[in-house]
Amino acid sequence: MLNAIIMNMEENMEIYRKPVFTKQWLCVRVLFVTGLSLFMTIVACGFDALALGRKEEFLLKKEVYILLTDSIDFCFALIFVTMMTLIVMEIAYRRCLNYLQYGLTACALCIFYLLLLAMAEKMPFWLAYATVVTMTVTLITWYCKCITGNRGFSGLVSVVLALEYGLVLTLVYIGSLALLIGSLSIFVLLSLSMFLSLRLKVENNELLFKKL
Repeated sequence: MLNAIIMNMEENMEIYRKPVFTKQWLCVRVLFVTGLSLFMTIVACGFDALALGRKEEFLLKKEVYILLTDSIDFCFALIFVTMMTLIVMEIAYRRCLNYLQYGLTACALCIFYLLLLAMAEKMPFWLAYATVVTMTVTLITWYCKCITGNRGFSGLVSVVLALEYGLVLTLVYIGSLALLIGSLSIFVLLSLSMFLSLRLKVENNELLFKKL
């Protein structure tokens, strides 16, 4: 009898549960991550100025400085895409991240450039880049795993980050082909966004991903 009452209460709670992943929630999240990405990009520009000072003091080689500043040019895109990925995965996996957790993740993505500057003074740029990417991806993957308790969530985050950093390194090194590769990457990203938007449905005022 008691078990039946408890089950009935749980069913009623599920019915009257306040929707979390609503359209309003999505709008607020997108506005927040856009502002956060812009702020972190401004901070990263400060690292660019720091790198210039280190170059003028002959602590940083000119060619390394150019590679570093070129990588900072992609800061906003990298942070914004990562933040949007987290939003999509929140909906897909029904796991909530709070604003502090978004902020700390963005800080890790921003501090990447400071670490890259520090290590690029002491070792080849590609080695410094690989080292800092490994550190950053490992940290954020571990953090997402601790927050959500879901290996699929954290695993996809690590894959997205690895692809992003790999693409940035490619764009930095290929020079004249950067515009072509960058444009194609944007097209692929737009195509993926359009596909995901087709799967995004609203049921009972709740955003859900459904099969096409």
